Amino acid sequence: MTLPNRDDAMKKVHERLAQRFERQKEEKVTQHLNTLSSVAEKIKRVKQDRDTVFDGDTSEILAGPLPVLLNALANHAPSDKAYVDIFLATHTSLLPSTELLKFLTDQFKNPQPPENVTMNDDELRHFVSMVRMRLLNVIKKWVVNQRKDFEDPRMKSQFDQFLGGLLDDFELHSLGKFLQESWKGLTKFDLDIKQPSRMTSAALKKVEATSTKKISFLQFDIIEFGRQLVLKRQTLSTVVRPVHFLDWAKGKESESNPIHALNSFSSRLQDWAITQICTQNEIKNRIRLFRNFVKLVFELLELNDFCGAVDIYCALNGYLVSRLKKTRRGLDTKTEEKFKSLEALMSPAGSWRALRVRMTSAPAPYTIPPAIFIRDLVTIHENDDMWDKSKDMINFHKRRLIALVIFQFQESTREAYPFVDIPFIQKYMDALPILPTEELEEITSVLEPKEEKKTGKK
Repeated sequence: MTLPNRDDAMKKVHERLAQRFERQKEEKVTQHLNTLSSVAEKIKRVKQDRDTVFDGDTSEILAGPLPVLLNALANHAPSDKAYVDIFLATHTSLLPSTELLKFLTDQFKNPQPPENVTMNDDELRHFVSMVRMRLLNVIKKWVVNQRKDFEDPRMKSQFDQFLGGLLDDFELHSLGKFLQESWKGLTKFDLDIKQPSRMTSAALKKVEATSTKKISFLQFDIIEFGRQLVLKRQTLSTVVRPVHFLDWAKGKESESNPIHALNSFSSRLQDWAITQICTQNEIKNRIRLFRNFVKLVFELLELNDFCGAVDIYCALNGYLVSRLKKTRRGLDTKTEEKFKSLEALMSPAGSWRALRVRMTSAPAPYTIPPAIFIRDLVTIHENDDMWDKSKDMINFHKRRLIALVIFQFQESTREAYPFVDIPFIQKYMDALPILPTEELEEITSVLEPKEEKKTGKK
């Protein structure tokens, strides 16, 4: 056996080491370039395909022409899981509901593969089945999450016709049954068990016998009044639909918009609480009312009625009540400390940051102060509707922001408050008696004239 030449062997070892070094060098260079590319992408955060703009990190769709956005309903990227929900919640800013439903049902009946893609029979059958299932899930989500859209007679007729066609088709019958399930079940406000009223019939009759303008908050059970407040706001909230948020974001603040009713009720509740305190001639009654209203704020916070709590707190902290110095000095230490403890939570600093944190951890049902979501909508509205007008690129990112407001509101009303409706109190809340600010200023100046500042001079 002939042994290899030592020099040749070492030469081969050096060649292999050199090759390995070059490979490692190339790999490091490639890795470095990839890293640089990744960093550049993250800095840019946005990448643009031929027809669509995506977020560079999340692959979420940020903009695109309407046809592309519609087609994405059946072909949305797995990483953009919220796309369908966002589109359905904000679609009325893009096209009427009837047109969207027609598009979805037409696509279901005749799914078309992408252009320049050739499929054999098996592949085509799989593609058709996959697209139909996706579209069916889109329609089902729409029915479940935005059911009020289907209260429109034209929408209901279109849906019934589509569902009937599925149920009558032997091959598609099972899909029809799948969609039909979305209509079953009780609505979220059909509760079997409700907590009874805390006010006795005799107490209610006594309040009812009083003239509406003379009814005092002192006549009500504080906890029961708080319960009736959340029921009133629940009634006002149930008619709010995504389209109302979209209209408000566009500056369409008409009185027919249910958000206007929510906002108006908050304003009236504040004015009523101020009127209640400022029209009491006796200081002891003003002190009792202030104390009871502080208790009401804490009761509303227990019920997660952040809206009502903010309304009453703002009334107590407003200048008309604050100018009643003798009344404030007459408060017991416990009430004064409880009222001051609310200051941090109720502060509008940081766009109501403290209150937003509290609401985030609150289970449904809860209420959101209109001042908060209206502020958000106004801020979002400053963004352009179009990403690129020259290419008909719609700013879908703006819809994402509006959808966040809509989803939080819908989450807050997902459950119902389990209390018994008291018709008399609900009727009273429909027309809370208030006095104009000018009249209240005059009354308070007589009740507690402005105190002269002591100068210390003799």
